[in-house]
Amino acid sequence: MHPTGCLYINGLDKTGLWILYLAATRPRSIEIQLLYVAVIIIGFGRAGRIISLKEFLADQLRKDGSCEDEKQVESRRKALWRFAYVVGIFASLVIYSKSSWIQLCKISGIAMGASFILLLAGFAFWEINKPVNSSSLNNLLRVFYAAIVKRHLSNFSSDSISLRWLDKAAIVEPSLSLEEQVRRLRLCTVEQVEEAKSLVNTIPLCTTFLVYGLLQATGNTFFFEQANYTDNHLGHISNVPVIIFVIIKTFTGFTVSWLCDLLFQKFWGENTPRLVQLVRVGTGMLFSPLCCLVACVVEVYRVHKYMDYNISISFLFLVPQFFLLGLMEGLVFDGLEEIYSSLVPASLNKYGPSFAEFALGIGHFLGLISVLIFHNLFKDDLDISRLGVYYRNLGFVCLGNLFLYFCIVPYYLKQPPSAAPVVDDQFQSLEESYATN
Repeated sequence: MHPTGCLYINGLDKTGLWILYLAATRPRSIEIQLLYVAVIIIGFGRAGRIISLKEFLADQLRKDGSCEDEKQVESRRKALWRFAYVVGIFASLVIYSKSSWIQLCKISGIAMGASFILLLAGFAFWEINKPVNSSSLNNLLRVFYAAIVKRHLSNFSSDSISLRWLDKAAIVEPSLSLEEQVRRLRLCTVEQVEEAKSLVNTIPLCTTFLVYGLLQATGNTFFFEQANYTDNHLGHISNVPVIIFVIIKTFTGFTVSWLCDLLFQKFWGENTPRLVQLVRVGTGMLFSPLCCLVACVVEVYRVHKYMDYNISISFLFLVPQFFLLGLMEGLVFDGLEEIYSSLVPASLNKYGPSFAEFALGIGHFLGLISVLIFHNLFKDDLDISRLGVYYRNLGFVCLGNLFLYFCIVPYYLKQPPSAAPVVDDQFQSLEESYATN
């Protein structure tokens, strides 16, 4: 990730937060219009910020020479990322507990603006190198294009057992010179073809991860909205801040992920079997319909108590669903990265976090689509909405997704371990020539 692109992306959500602050201080008609603008900008900024910052941090760790291999890079990146995340959560617990909506927007905007200035201040200390090779996405598109334009050719002998039609992208056409084929994007190296195949093979796994992203988006919105309709008193504490649920979810996810890494390292070292990682992700997805069921039962009980007896249930009733959400996050997210690393060549391992975040981001977008589809279930007041029905429907979707996941597991168990493809000298020189053009 180039630092300039990282700066542009990280400037978006800061701008969105300040627009949100302006919206909160304006008349309601203007507030709604600014709110839509702010939400869109923050959404784009957050989606790009997570991916770009994680990759940029890992890139700096690679270049300072302190890490021996990619595993160590990822381990340090996760440790630094989690430390900053936890510090931010506890800081918000202290600052936001008694702040109004306008104050929250103002404080968030100032904090994010200060962090952006700090990011700019470190520009002189960054390791900035121009990428040697083209991006994997460009290679993927190039392989597809070359295979399509040469679809009339016969396949050559290949050890690959899947996506054989993509092998045509590496066939040399005798009617054209090598330079002409490179210029017209009609020829790829064997390495590029194998990388493209490995990326395509991750698509079925990615589709099952979308529903997890949908559930996470629901947890990050409606679960917290439920908390606003509960009794937040605990003993002598009159107002327990909603941020406590973020701590429960985050602490659970971090603990589960750390325990998995610790146990896998103890029993299998650096080479955890793919079956173990698939079981890890499957176990996490197994909790998804259970999380929806718990949320549905709690919401139905909450509405019943309030509508029939005018009693608000304790916020403690929401703890189990946030705990299950954190449990899923600790099992599924890092497990998906490990499965991805076992399916692709070592040159693509660094894209594991980006791959997981991309699938998660699409799942969050599906959350918006699902709300539009079931818009008749939602009203201005949660007490007269049918949120329990929405949770029930989402539970059925999660159950179907779990069945789909178990159906594709045998496919990934049959896939051979990722390895660096063998490239002959002719293709190697061709690749270098293409990179310089």
